[in-house]
Amino acid sequence: MLLCFWPSHASADRAKARALTLEGQNQAGQGFQEEALELYERAIGSDPDYYQSYELAIPLWMRFGKLSTAQSNLESLTLRCSDCAFGWYALGALYRKVGRFDLAVLAYEFYLAKRPSDADAYFGLAMALGAQKDKKAAAVLRRYLKLENRPDRAAFRKQARRLLVSLTGRDEQEPSRAAAHKGAAGDLATIAALVDNQQLVSAESLLNQRHQASASSMRMRARIASARGQWFQEAGYLALAWLWQ
Repeated sequence: MLLCFWPSHASADRAKARALTLEGQNQAGQGFQEEALELYERAIGSDPDYYQSYELAIPLWMRFGKLSTAQSNLESLTLRCSDCAFGWYALGALYRKVGRFDLAVLAYEFYLAKRPSDADAYFGLAMALGAQKDKKAAAVLRRYLKLENRPDRAAFRKQARRLLVSLTGRDEQEPSRAAAHKGAAGDLATIAALVDNQQLVSAESLLNQRHQASASSMRMRARIASARGQWFQEAGYLALAWLWQ
């Protein structure tokens, strides 16, 4: 439900706005984008609170560089109706485009208060913060990278990671050697517990999932072979462990 602080325009003509918007969609479908935009703008003039007209006009305002028109309409819309989330998002993108990064941050924050799981908005907010050298951008980028997993957004993820590296001085994508070693040790401890409990099939299955040839892995295979009474395999694994050291 949208909450408007100001009452709807007394002279608004919703039926006319709908008809103009529908005709605009028809024009757009035929490839007449400028004609469509003119109809959407007329629809907004007929009923400034008919939100579909704005949603259709926004990408065309951006495409044709009518940034001042977009800004005045969207600022009026969000002033009247603070819950128009799409209006705040569009303002954030618009302010970034014209270099008003401070206002972009505010717009994105208003939007995210209503849509806290929208990855695209976190990306926009991070870019606006990064443009101001604001250290808060790093936390926003981490949030974005946690949320964004769409295959068609790989380029945006790459851009976000580059900015994160520039802000933090390190690539957080790959775990450190210490963390990797700790994780491997944890796996071996789990496998050892399974061997001690004679759960040899589970232990071997987990060991196979490690895809890691190392001395510790070979010694663990020797333990499993020993538990099974397979002395020949045990000797072979111990020999491999010695070679891997």
